[in-house]
Amino acid sequence: MRRGWLGFAALGLLTLGIGGAVAAEKEGVYKERETLMKGFGKQMTIVKGVVAENKGTLTDAEAAAKEIAARADHIPSVFPQGTNQGESEALPVIWQQWDEFEAKARNMQSLAAKLASAAGSGDKQATLAAFGELGKNGCGGCHETFRKKKSS
Repeated sequence: MRRGWLGFAALGLLTLGIGGAVAAEKEGVYKERETLMKGFGKQMTIVKGVVAENKGTLTDAEAAAKEIAARADHIPSVFPQGTNQGESEALPVIWQQWDEFEAKARNMQSLAAKLASAAGSGDKQATLAAFGELGKNGCGGCHETFRKKKSS
């Protein structure tokens, strides 16, 4: 009888350990996701400063856009199935329309590369247009469908 209780207790502890590990893994993904997205925001702020506020140079905008392009392919990896609980702004539609979600991440990467190219050309108007396109159809294109609306 005692051996049965010990086995049951061990199974319970193992289950708690696995549950805790899964929770810690999800927490790590949430932090990685937040870091990635805030990084994109920071880079977009740099480009906005260059094209709209005359802060910095087109070289700064080019570097920021290259950073976005280089990291955009990481987006799907920080959205594993089941990570839309709690404070997450991710909508379940991400996993229901996974192929579209991945396509939007690739589109963001492509638009960021076009922004980097425009900034690298030295053409501020082309850079401004590419920045607008990335904001609207890159970042915004994904947020519109796959992110909870922020309350005002």
